[in-house]
Amino acid sequence: MKNLIGLLCILLSIGLKAQVSIDTAVNFTGKTPSGETISLFPLLEEGKTVMIYFFSDACSTCHLYANSIDTIYDKYGQNQAELFVMAINKDVDNAGVTEFGNEYNWEFPYLSGTQGNGYYIFHDLYGVSATPTTILIRPDKSIPWDNIYPAKVDTISYYIESLGIFPTRTGSNTLKENIRIFPNPAHHKIMINSKLPIHNIQIYNILGSVLLQKNITSKEIHIDVDNFEEGVYLMRLETEDGATIRRSFWVQ
Repeated sequence: MKNLIGLLCILLSIGLKAQVSIDTAVNFTGKTPSGETISLFPLLEEGKTVMIYFFSDACSTCHLYANSIDTIYDKYGQNQAELFVMAINKDVDNAGVTEFGNEYNWEFPYLSGTQGNGYYIFHDLYGVSATPTTILIRPDKSIPWDNIYPAKVDTISYYIESLGIFPTRTGSNTLKENIRIFPNPAHHKIMINSKLPIHNIQIYNILGSVLLQKNITSKEIHIDVDNFEEGVYLMRLETEDGATIRRSFWVQ
């Protein structure tokens, strides 16, 4: 009975906060502050379900739930599995949105309002009426819920898993703390120090394209990044005990 009441409360809260004016997705293209191009429909064609967090830098509630979005990104595979997480801002430039993202350690793609095409997507294409607004877009372009609210981890997880998408295994926070990546930002080389031997390393861009893969057994790794363009990159490390850790770094 309590579970039923809780579900009804969630559904009611969503119904009261309907904030996207369309029920079928329209395509968009934008650029992240690091220059990566994001297009919606190619992601859907890959079979991804896309979660978008529409937010404003000046919105206190957007700040309140920003950590939840990052947790969802980690919980469901950091854009390497079925769920692709991104955020779209409505009002600030690349510098402003990067400051917001850095504050909450966001490693997923986000678009600024003025330079990343976020304002146009936010207002003209999706008709978002308030922030924050969180939606899921299915591969068939349907938007099953026009706002998942509140944007808490348990609420968002409920709706993601109702679509048959479940968490993926990643390394523990303690293990993440035992891996050091420096310098960050990097200019010529990046170094990795780990308390456990690393067996495999992958580096990919923020869209998920693999740029480098190595099978190794070492606690200390040096990687040449001279040929990398300026921007944010993601690193996937596998340790000897089978755990997977994902970290980001910046090349300047």
